[in-house]
Amino acid sequence: MRQLLLLLFTTITSVLVAQNQQPVYDYEKHGVDVQASQLYLESDKSIVELNETFNVKIIMVLASKEDYAPYTFNYRYKDPSDAPWTVGEFRIISGGGKIVLKENEVAQIVAPSAMPKEKAILIQVTLIPRLKQYQQVQLFTTVYLADNDNVFYFDCPALNIKQEKYIVKQNSGANMMISGSTQHDAKTLNESVDAHQKEALRKLQAKNAAAVMEKKGYDLSALTSNCKAVYSKEENTTVITIQGDSVAMMAGNLVRMKRPFLITCSFTGNSTGRFPLKLVKQNTIAITFPMMMKACSCADDPEEKKRRDEAGEKGPTCDGGAVVITDYNPKEGFVKGYFLGSLEGADEKGTIFYGRLHGKFKVALANFNQ
Repeated sequence: MRQLLLLLFTTITSVLVAQNQQPVYDYEKHGVDVQASQLYLESDKSIVELNETFNVKIIMVLASKEDYAPYTFNYRYKDPSDAPWTVGEFRIISGGGKIVLKENEVAQIVAPSAMPKEKAILIQVTLIPRLKQYQQVQLFTTVYLADNDNVFYFDCPALNIKQEKYIVKQNSGANMMISGSTQHDAKTLNESVDAHQKEALRKLQAKNAAAVMEKKGYDLSALTSNCKAVYSKEENTTVITIQGDSVAMMAGNLVRMKRPFLITCSFTGNSTGRFPLKLVKQNTIAITFPMMMKACSCADDPEEKKRRDEAGEKGPTCDGGAVVITDYNPKEGFVKGYFLGSLEGADEKGTIFYGRLHGKFKVALANFNQ
């Protein structure tokens, strides 16, 4: 029930945020007639993932009657009777997806679950005239689609992180130069062989190292990848680690900003299922920003909470969440799923702050003999 309420709160909040980005138009204050050319339909995200939620809203630009400077407003009048059009139907013309909520000039849309041929969604809204001097208006906007394996969203006002999106491309593991010689140091080796010989030696050493690890039940390329899952038989826990180095979007806008981060989650066992946080200590979610020396996490269990209560100690107050594994595939070597977590962290003074992290992943499974 709590998760349902959280979902409803998130849905309503996202629409309200979209509505309040621009001021409401007051005809008595501005007193300028609206023309159809001053209207457009705007999405809060230019690129969305499959199944991602986004908002579109009607915007109008008007000149001030005092200085004739352009001002941007939501198409929402302080006095609705002043509005020249009523907002009609929002429609998805092509690309798929569905409209899940509409309130005045804002519609919330969920992108399709499968990639359409055009790799985009075309959305339309009709404005119906209330006054004779205006004609019916149709506004359009296009939102482009992406389908990345590892996509995450984080919001933490205390860290000045607002609606950030991270896209992580999985690499094939580190190129390792493993020393197999006791007679030459690296400098001597570099001086005595040419580039082709060094590359051949590197490949041979990497191949030998991979063979050694394979006998131990590990895939070396997966183990050294930036996106991987490792199962611990002793702890009966699978740990997923995902390393990235940049922010892809902020508040729906594309950016190019370097900021290293590490996302980890863990869950009990090595199979598919839903694994709620705060019920079992092995189920955890965390995000760390090394350059900022900050982290948010959620990890707890009833036994530890009971011990803290009896000792009068304070514990984590994060709201929890869940890790959901949809495919655990040792044969093909990957783990796939998604998670949602309401996390907490603390600054240097011990002040608690909160963040919300969710996303989907498909990572390499490093150990296949389980």
